[in-house]
Amino acid sequence: MAEVVIREKHRFGLSDNIIGISFHTTSSNTGLIQGACTRIERELGQTLLCLTSVVTYHQVVLKSRSFESSINMWASLDKKSYTTKLDKIRPVQGFIEEQRVKMINYLQNVLKDGSHPREDYKELLQLSLLYLGGWSQDEFSFRIPGDLHQARWMEKAIFALKIVLFAKQ
Repeated sequence: MAEVVIREKHRFGLSDNIIGISFHTTSSNTGLIQGACTRIERELGQTLLCLTSVVTYHQVVLKSRSFESSINMWASLDKKSYTTKLDKIRPVQGFIEEQRVKMINYLQNVLKDGSHPREDYKELLQLSLLYLGGWSQDEFSFRIPGDLHQARWMEKAIFALKIVLFAKQ
């Protein structure tokens, strides 16, 4: 597995963009000497954020916040001061830039033809478009986050995107 990841990171020019890795907690991945994660970190020359597939990133983040603290935090945010993918320190280039542009086109088309079944789908599409730097209208209208206790995956994904957009606040 490590050889494939290393080969693909070279092939797509991703070396400077990798900050974490998600994996199943098997010994072939987590072994201290020959585990895939250890070998990938050794190849990159850096320690990576390790996320096991048993608990995903948005679950870790979202389970640490209660609904009440989320609403209080939301009220204090400057909704006009958010960070998109284009605002990051390292510019997006090569394969990643090509995929970003393709995704923007896809999101714009889906929003234009209205083929999303519910408002939460629409909000996820709009937030994704905003994050990728493809929002073309003057101002974005953010919705107040909903209750996350036992929430559907869609609400968790929407909230995770909002966390990323407002991370600098």
